[in-house]
Amino acid sequence: MANWKQAKDPSDADFYEVKIGEAWLGSDAIATATFVADSESGLSLAEPGVQNNLVRTFIQGGNIGDWGIEFTITTEAGRRLQRTITLSVAEQ
Repeated sequence: MANWKQAKDPSDADFYEVKIGEAWLGSDAIATATFVADSESGLSLAEPGVQNNLVRTFIQGGNIGDWGIEFTITTEAGRRLQRTITLSVAEQ
């Protein structure tokens, strides 16, 4: 499981990104992406955007703690990559 490096304050609202390795993606392209947060997290995630091998979502809110956010991408060729990344929420 990977982590976003910087903790998020509950009052912050900003973009969070995942870069998909170009070696894995190759000549394929990302067709869809989803982000899903733990239900107890209190995090609100916007519909993700995709640009080349970068996937990002806008996150706001959150309860104090470390929360798993599952992201899934599907490529145009039908390949799927699913991972969980941890976001720490803490008063700053």
